[in-house]
Amino acid sequence: MVIKVLESIAPKPIRFLLKQIKMDAIVLFSRVYYLKEPESYSLHLRLHEVKHCHQWESYGIAFPFLYLSELMMVGYKNNKFELEAEAFARMKKAEKNLYVETYTMSNTDYVIKCYLEG
Repeated sequence: MVIKVLESIAPKPIRFLLKQIKMDAIVLFSRVYYLKEPESYSLHLRLHEVKHCHQWESYGIAFPFLYLSELMMVGYKNNKFELEAEAFARMKKAEKNLYVETYTMSNTDYVIKCYLEG
């Protein structure tokens, strides 16, 4: 299985938003925007954000509304989308056959490629 996700340093308006809500990353339309270079963040956070990309792909344009609804009802720590992303990151990090490659596409765009062998 191969997972590829486009990662970027967030443009100024998104960086401003991230700073205001005290977050390091946000997923918009299956792209992860980070406050600074993606490679400067932990593998755990990056895998967590990969899961959010999958959630966006699964739910489509409804995802941000579902996420915000869940956030308002149960808060951040009990948000099912956050719990799924955390579980995914822990599980993938624990797998012995996980390989991760990151490569730069431009000054602000990166790709994280995760794959499982065997």
